[in-house]
Amino acid sequence: MPSTFARPDSETAGASPVHDALAHLLDALSAPLTPEDAAHVAITECMALAGAERGSVALWNEDTELIEVIEPVGYGGSDPPHLAYPLTDANPIATAFTTRQPWLARSRAEYAEQFPEYAIAASHTGTYAVLPLEVPGGNVIGTVNFGLPAGTDLEFELPRLREFARVVAQAVERARLF
Repeated sequence: MPSTFARPDSETAGASPVHDALAHLLDALSAPLTPEDAAHVAITECMALAGAERGSVALWNEDTELIEVIEPVGYGGSDPPHLAYPLTDANPIATAFTTRQPWLARSRAEYAEQFPEYAIAASHTGTYAVLPLEVPGGNVIGTVNFGLPAGTDLEFELPRLREFARVVAQAVERARLF
């Protein structure tokens, strides 16, 4: 079922690529989805809008008390296996989740400096941004993670990345509720 926010093609002729991508995202998220499907749609579309080379969604699992990477995208043939971390683990995902603040690294070296035990897993050579997925009411349900091209100005991009995190959080939460 198309989104009520999407406009007919006749009204969007000549629209910007960002507008087209947002319309596509809204259409894709308007269908009934599982949380995993919503995470996949949202991260794929938000990665395209952000210019990210890879990304993932990690969700808090109350039953196991772990934050689980459920939707890695852009890792090619080397998509990481299912990963799950306790919140006491020192890594970017647990850090963004527990502090409720974005975790940013401008390079692989900066990543490795903060989390040396994960330096080998940080095969991406650009910049990193991990943002909490906060839903209305203030609960954090997980994180969204972006691997962006080297030289990306993270401070400049942060407001836009926060909006993408909001979209992902709302999509996953909506899917959980229905």
